[in-house]
Amino acid sequence: MSSGILFLRAQTPMHPGSGTSVGAVDLPVQRERYTNWPVIQGSALKGVLRSVHRDYLVGAQHQAGNTSYTLEDADADPELVEVFGKAGEEGELHAGALAVTDARILAFPVRSAKGIFVWVTCAAVLSRAIRDLQMAGLTSPFDLPAAPGTGKAVSTSNAIDIWVEMENGPKLVLEDILFTPVTAGREELDRFAGWLATAGCGYAEEIANGKTEDGDPRRRLVLISGDAFKHLVTYATEIATRIRLGLETKTVVGGALFTQELLPAETIFYSVLLASKPRSQNPMLDAAGVIGKIKSVVEEAKVLQVGGDETTGKGWCWARVWPQAV
Repeated sequence: MSSGILFLRAQTPMHPGSGTSVGAVDLPVQRERYTNWPVIQGSALKGVLRSVHRDYLVGAQHQAGNTSYTLEDADADPELVEVFGKAGEEGELHAGALAVTDARILAFPVRSAKGIFVWVTCAAVLSRAIRDLQMAGLTSPFDLPAAPGTGKAVSTSNAIDIWVEMENGPKLVLEDILFTPVTAGREELDRFAGWLATAGCGYAEEIANGKTEDGDPRRRLVLISGDAFKHLVTYATEIATRIRLGLETKTVVGGALFTQELLPAETIFYSVLLASKPRSQNPMLDAAGVIGKIKSVVEEAKVLQVGGDETTGKGWCWARVWPQAV
């Protein structure tokens, strides 16, 4: 068994949809049943990885001069079959070697009265991330920080100026919620922010050179209570109102008004990748080779498109597989 962590950092708003709803929003995003936190189903994410892997194979063949190689050829390529299984009716021959878990929320961007925006996370999110790393046989690079109480927030040591001076002391203003600063758990939060910056946001080179970027989680990450985190990921998403115009009149078609929920740009997810030995008779790859191949494919693609509305620019995510050496 081999493993890795796939990080997704949304570059544009994304809609991992759950279908139609009778609630206030017609097209909500996928959410976990027991936490109500946003989630991206593993089946959708695995389909994205299969698609970019297929494009990777086509590109490699075309660069080698085989311009007649098509997407259909890539679907039958032994390498793709080993990793993802056989497509179509022959899929029952054997399953693929790669397992992809649901992508879970790691940090959520929220507008701030000072400092433009911050990422928020909570102890429950970090505790689950540590357990997922242990499940994958990976060592967690951070420890669990103490959970701040209700109305309290912990910022990183190198945070930008996000605190608003008020009569009763400095406050962090996120949407319509006020938070009082505390310092308990800051050391552990700093370690998590450093890992997130290097592994999950692509700032490894800048950090190695002693630089600090404005979008670096080490400057914008805040730890809040679980209840406050749940409130923000539930009510601080984007709601877009959509219409459909008639072809001839260019006016709104009756009954074609609907609302759509979007996760904001800068939302950060992670998914656990698990690979076993391929089930084909004479495999080309071993388990580590499967993870290594996915890492190469993701790095070549640089971005993944996740969720609906691709043609309107939604769901483009910076993606990387951690650890770097697999």
